[in-house]
Amino acid sequence: MVSLLKKLAFIFKSTNTFLAPRSLGLWLFLFFVGCTSGNCRQNRIEEAPKNPSAEISGEVLGSAKDRVRVYKSDGSKFCTAGKKISLEEMKKDLKEIKVFSMNKRNDGLMRTSVCGQNIGDANTYEINQSDLAAAIKAGFSEWTFN
Repeated sequence: MVSLLKKLAFIFKSTNTFLAPRSLGLWLFLFFVGCTSGNCRQNRIEEAPKNPSAEISGEVLGSAKDRVRVYKSDGSKFCTAGKKISLEEMKKDLKEIKVFSMNKRNDGLMRTSVCGQNIGDANTYEINQSDLAAAIKAGFSEWTFN
């Protein structure tokens, strides 16, 4: 890896053009260094916090395989101290849909740090598969990330 970078540096120094080699070198540097700690999109195992309201006694509401996660951005943005929407406040948008668990998650996608850009934090809710259409109608999307 290091020898490849040394060879590329030598090639770029020996050429007479100004813009192309420097920008190509920058892109190669970003490509090789961007995810040095592992795959940027690796699956992260998160322990979901226990939600006491999700415990139902005496009522059968389907198995865990019949459930899906839906989400909506919590409104957090770079460079702003904007108001994040709490889990409880956003849960009201789901109206009569039964929520089994809820937590804040990050979608794990890489973003540029530009002021006003969405950070990627979202409020996620575990609901029955049969309620997915109603949740989408309420402005939520199905969680397909990690």
